[in-house]
Amino acid sequence: MIPYDEIRREAAIAHNVIVAKDDPLLITVTFHELVFQKYVELLLEKQMEHMKALEAAQQKGIVDAKLTAGRVITEAAAFVSDQVNTAVLAAMEEGREQIRKDLRKAREETEEARKASAKWAAVSSFCAVIAVGSVLVNVF
Repeated sequence: MIPYDEIRREAAIAHNVIVAKDDPLLITVTFHELVFQKYVELLLEKQMEHMKALEAAQQKGIVDAKLTAGRVITEAAAFVSDQVNTAVLAAMEEGREQIRKDLRKAREETEEARKASAKWAAVSSFCAVIAVGSVLVNVF
């Protein structure tokens, strides 16, 4: 509450006026004080409501941010996984192609070795026939 006696004393000192305890100005000040006090209470209630609403909005924002971050992380992981999968498949295909080339080359070399072996076997057989023939000619 407003200290009326102090106000009356200050008015007497500053203006040489004595203000009565039941002066209409003091009564008006009392009414204003009561009205202002009521409005301050209303404003404090509204402020509390707004603070609660802001806190709820902040919490919702945090939850939404977490959901968004989770989605971004999941999508990024899927993207990286797809990229790695694509790279691995490409490397595997490249490896398969290299293995196919190496197998073709090995088959060709095996075929050449088989042909050479057959030629040498024929030469060897021919030589054996000549050797047997010359032994037989010498024996008979």
